[in-house]
Amino acid sequence: MKKNLLLLVFAVILFMNIGFSQTQKVTLSLDFKGYTGSFNYVGVNGGFKDWGNAIALTNNPGTTIWSVTVDMKKNANNEYRFELDGVDGWHGENLSNSECNVSWDEANTNRNLWIGLDASDTFVMNTVCWNSCSSCTKLSTDSLEMDSEISLYPNPSVDGKFELTLPFEASGVKWSLYNSQGQVVFQNTIDSGKVIELNRDESLSAGIYYVKIMIEGKEIVKKLVVN
Repeated sequence: MKKNLLLLVFAVILFMNIGFSQTQKVTLSLDFKGYTGSFNYVGVNGGFKDWGNAIALTNNPGTTIWSVTVDMKKNANNEYRFELDGVDGWHGENLSNSECNVSWDEANTNRNLWIGLDASDTFVMNTVCWNSCSSCTKLSTDSLEMDSEISLYPNPSVDGKFELTLPFEASGVKWSLYNSQGQVVFQNTIDSGKVIELNRDESLSAGIYYVKIMIEGKEIVKKLVVN
C-alpha cells in the first residue's frame, strides 16, 4: 500500500512537470531604425539568467531589427534590458521608470514582464525601439512640417551651448538631449515661451548629439554637432 502511494505521488509530480512548463519561451525584438550610434554587439540581460553574461540578439537580414528567443520564468516578474557593446564599452538602455511596465531600483531601470503560471509556453513581444517602450515610427507629415519650422542655432555648437526656437509660444514642452549612444545627457521642460536654451556651466565633449522635443503629441528630433 505504501509503495503504491509513493508511486501515485511520483506520477502526480511527473504529470505536473510535463503538463505545466515552468518557463515560457519569449521572443524579444529590438529596432534600431533612426539610431545613429555604432555598436559591435546587441544583447539582452535579465533576472531570467541571474544577470550573467548578456544573450546575443541576431539581425533579421535586410532590416534594422534584431531579435532573440529566451526562456523566462513563469509565475514571476522578469526584469530585463537590452545592452550594446560599442567603442565606449557596455551600456544599457536609458528608460524612464514611468514607462511600459518598467521596474525601478536605485541601480538600474529595467523592462519588466510578468508571466503567469498558466501562460502559454511561447510568446512573441512587440518590437520596440532602443530606449523606448514602443515601436520606431516615422515622423508624420505634420511632424515633418513642424520640424522644418524649428530652428537650432548655432549648429555646429561650441561647448554644446545652443538655442532652439519653436514656431509658436508653448508651455509644458518636454525635451531631452541625447549623445550618440542614446544616453540622456540633459532633460527639462519649458514652462512658457518659444525658445529653449542650453547654456550649462560644464562643456559638452565634441561629437554628435540629438535634441528630442515632445510638442503637441509629436516627437521631433534635431541633430546637433558639437565642436
